[in-house]
Amino acid sequence: EFAPTPEEQTKGYALFARDWMEDVHVNSIPRREEVTRSLSAFASAGELEPVVFSVYPLRDRGNVTISVSDLVSKAGKIPAAAIQVGVVSHRLSRVTMEGTVYTIAPRLLMPRATAPLRKGTTTTFWLTLHVPNPVKAVAYKGTIKLAFADRKSETLALNVRLFATPLDEADVP
Repeated sequence: EFAPTPEEQTKGYALFARDWMEDVHVNSIPRREEVTRSLSAFASAGELEPVVFSVYPLRDRGNVTISVSDLVSKAGKIPAAAIQVGVVSHRLSRVTMEGTVYTIAPRLLMPRATAPLRKGTTTTFWLTLHVPNPVKAVAYKGTIKLAFADRKSETLALNVRLFATPLDEADVP
């Protein structure tokens, strides 16, 4: 069970990151080792790379809006416009083939930067980095800002390691 720290209690939420291949449901509770204020990714030239994090509200927080800075390095920058912000939307999904059992599961990525935060309902934000091709092979740094309805904000560090060599095209018939 998740035990919020005094700081998380004061803020009214916990930020956490889970592997993007693992579903985060509306009733998901973070594991302590997932709680973070820093996100990282690595990608190759021309790749679309997901950066995913979730907010677990401990009380109603109103709307939160996500914005992203430019990614900067000694070799240059990648503009914030190269990062698309989305919110994971959940839908009813069939569990059994005959259609008698359903669940609510993450299904769609809604292209928007604002979402309501309600106590006990986890909200997942999915950022997609469109890596330029060509790109300099270095580490880039940026930030993700969360702006809350009460005018408070929090910033997450975003560290991205990019590789200049593009991935091979998928050889799928």
